[in-house]
Amino acid sequence: TGLDADDFFWEILAAGNNVIYSQNTDKDFYYTFTVSGNYKIRLNVTNCNLTDQAVQDINIIIPNFQTNDSVQICRGESIQLQASGANSYQWTPTTGLSNPNIANPIASPTQTTTYTITFINDKCRVEQKVKVAVLPVLTADFTFKLLKDCNTPYRVQLNLPVTLDTAKFVRFTWDMGDGTILEGTNPKEHIYAEPNKDYIVTLTALNPNGCNTVIKKTVSIPAPPIQPPNAITPNNDGINDTFEIAEIGSKVEIWNRWGKRVFKSDNYKNEWG
Repeated sequence: TGLDADDFFWEILAAGNNVIYSQNTDKDFYYTFTVSGNYKIRLNVTNCNLTDQAVQDINIIIPNFQTNDSVQICRGESIQLQASGANSYQWTPTTGLSNPNIANPIASPTQTTTYTITFINDKCRVEQKVKVAVLPVLTADFTFKLLKDCNTPYRVQLNLPVTLDTAKFVRFTWDMGDGTILEGTNPKEHIYAEPNKDYIVTLTALNPNGCNTVIKKTVSIPAPPIQPPNAITPNNDGINDTFEIAEIGSKVEIWNRWGKRVFKSDNYKNEWG
């Protein structure tokens, strides 16, 4: 405060009247308390050889407000923010937050966002900032084919697009959905031990920044092939009326015992009989 005096002397006293700060240089000054407690502010002034003293008791409460340091997430991910020490909380902006009025909201921003957390209790209102950096995630994809030869199980062939720059990624990992893990940009063909079942194939492509590009696709493995019959009875009784094979769409030629071809198809649909 302003004083009209020749000399002045400020003191701050802690418990036991221990002087923790004093100065007579600045008439007005600021002091930051770092520990809660009861303190005294004592001022001695001298003017025209007259001295006076004023003492003011103050109670300092240092709130224990805590929150996250700055954090990072990958695009599409979420993180739970942490705050404590207050009676109530306000987060701004509210974009990407599950609830802006609780201590620990889930943050799912789509771009890097700096949130301001306001701590509120009976006597204090303090603001702090938390930056949630959103790291980019590279785009990837894959296709698959079911391959089969006569009298063999189905094989799954996995392929990355020819336009995909695989050098931008650190690693490619394939979870085949049956406990099998494959690695690389050109994984080997896979045979499932249990056919007639759907499997979820998951490609995880590790980005240089530590984020993962994840793609999931369902692969349906057909039932075991029907072994071609060595005889048919085309009498329209619904039993063994046509020559059936598992490889629909195959090229088929049928010859009789005298070496004469009696049927030919480049796209067989189990129709001959």
